Amino acid sequence: LRDYVVAKYPHIKDGKTIGIGGNHDGWIVSHGGLDFVEAVASRREDFEYLGSEFGSYIYEDIFFYLLHPRGGSGDTRSRKLEMHIKKARNRISKGKGHPRVMILGNWHQAIAFFDRDILGFLAPCMKSEDSFHTTLGLVPQLGFWIIRIGLDKGNNIINYIPEYFGFSEKDVDEWDYIDFHEWEIEQAKLKRLEIEK
Repeated sequence: LRDYVVAKYPHIKDGKTIGIGGNHDGWIVSHGGLDFVEAVASRREDFEYLGSEFGSYIYEDIFFYLLHPRGGSGDTRSRKLEMHIKKARNRISKGKGHPRVMILGNWHQAIAFFDRDILGFLAPCMKSEDSFHTTLGLVPQLGFWIIRIGLDKGNNIINYIPEYFGFSEKDVDEWDYIDFHEWEIEQAKLKRLEIEK
């Protein structure tokens, strides 16, 4: 699976993916000891791994914080995001800096929220609804964000344009795992041809 993702994950021309792991990746670590996202990143020059559930990154003088929180999303979409923004701001009183942009995963929802000086996002997912979602009454939002941020001379956010690109269930490749097995067979054939040469 690692080799498949390394081969198939889109290459970013003149850029890179900055990523963290989540709870699904944690299951792989606990069952087999492999940090899957780190293993993929170690084989791709255009992928930087920040950590298993959280990490920070400075890009063009903007402090980004990525987090895969635990627990349920709560009654409203914004409540947990607001709580994490408040806790990040409280770190200032302890002499620590705080992020300008926070991106939270886990809940498979999409929302943009600006609170004074911190821009917060819930990251949607690229995973279809399964029995876990259905039995808990959760409906995942499938899609991604493109975010444009304007700063003043003091690196304060003065404007932002969040563009959300959503997908419907029919846009998700339900045969992805079949593609994976076909890819494995093709790789085995190529390896055999190399050995025969």
